[in-house]
Amino acid sequence: MTMLSPYDPEIETLWRAIIAAGARSVAVVSAGAGEGTTMIAAALARRAGIAGIGGLLVDLNRTRPAVARLMGLRPQPGEMVALHGITVLAQPHEDDLEMWRDSAVLAHRAETWAGQYGVVVFDTAPVLSADAALRGASVAGAADLTIIVTQSGHTTPQALRDTRSRLIVAGARVLATVTSERDKVSLMAKLENPPSRLAPALARAKGVAQGSASLARATGGTLARAGGLMASLTRGRLGGLLPSAARAAG
Repeated sequence: MTMLSPYDPEIETLWRAIIAAGARSVAVVSAGAGEGTTMIAAALARRAGIAGIGGLLVDLNRTRPAVARLMGLRPQPGEMVALHGITVLAQPHEDDLEMWRDSAVLAHRAETWAGQYGVVVFDTAPVLSADAALRGASVAGAADLTIIVTQSGHTTPQALRDTRSRLIVAGARVLATVTSERDKVSLMAKLENPPSRLAPALARAKGVAQGSASLARATGGTLARAGGLMASLTRGRLGGLLPSAARAAG
């Protein structure tokens, strides 16, 4: 597996869009296995480290975990490893994975991690996998934003439609679709929702989530998370973001 440069122009554009939307956590998902989620998730986490914000790369792909191999690690379960200016959780405890099936619990954990480590990037199991312990759609529903990865000549139109449908049901906010080329590091990103549209929805979702958390603490209940806020999908070339977002991105 090839390590994608965090300076890749498409990664840079995705990163600026993430910053412009005010996101603290990002799920990188795909329809099936081997379509490039690990490569892109790692590059985005490293870009966060370069920006000085910090990043946490979490491998939640239990179908085909690859973060440890890509980063050259042999971690113990639950071990946080500092590498390339970021923190990597390449092998979560199995008990944690069971708990994180609840998207509200995972969303709360992601928010906590963001305060400690910077932008949290999740590498996920395929959305359409039949046997994944924690499917990509579940993680996407807990993250602030989602990036869909497809592979040219491999991901079918029907698989992409089914993936989108499951993400909508999970309440994911899709930022972009990224197409990777087989056997070479080449990306093409397309905007699904402009950051100017996602930022207000994300802010509203966080506000509702914070209010729900306060109520849960007062009543002894469990943490609730707002979800289901997603603007209608529109296509367009990713780019031309506000200069202020570029300055914020570092």
